[in-house]
Amino acid sequence: IFRQIPAIQTRLDQMPLIKNHTIANNIPAFSYSRILFYVGDSAHRKEYPLNVTFCSYDFPKVLGMEMVQGRFYSSHIPSDTSGCFVVNEACVRLFGWKNPIGQRLENGFGEGKVIGVIKDYHYESVHNPIEPMVIMLSPKVGGMLVLKLNPGSRERNYQELAKLYNELFPGHPFRLTYLSDKLAELYGKEKTMIAVLGYF
Repeated sequence: IFRQIPAIQTRLDQMPLIKNHTIANNIPAFSYSRILFYVGDSAHRKEYPLNVTFCSYDFPKVLGMEMVQGRFYSSHIPSDTSGCFVVNEACVRLFGWKNPIGQRLENGFGEGKVIGVIKDYHYESVHNPIEPMVIMLSPKVGGMLVLKLNPGSRERNYQELAKLYNELFPGHPFRLTYLSDKLAELYGKEKTMIAVLGYF
């Protein structure tokens, strides 16, 4: 399936109902995985199990997230594909960084520098403290196609997306979940993000 991602993205760009899209393994209201990260030089290195999200380039744009320092990954900068990390504000506080841009992190995938800090957002319940998060560029680790839709009926959206999915992946079950519904279940009447996700 991952070999077809460029073709899928091209088709999505051609669909009027889709405003933007990204690929991710985790998004708000869904479960998160942790990876062990190492911070500091060899003499003072500490390890931290941190929540992590693997995603593609337009992740903050689709989910309406804000960068507070530095930048997010860019398809126009080839070096962003390795050796770079984006962290949230909670991560900066955990490590006590006064100047997070350029700080070094290491995990089982390799070592790299922080290029951006994303504004804290509640990716679990709003009643829980926001935990440190590292966002890594890796579309091939995704499992969800996250779509931001233009205004339209849910029935029409479902029919158009199901048709596209069945053309691309015949024989595979199609599942569509509205992120706004998932967040409403989790947060009640509190703030939700407008986005749609599909599994593939």
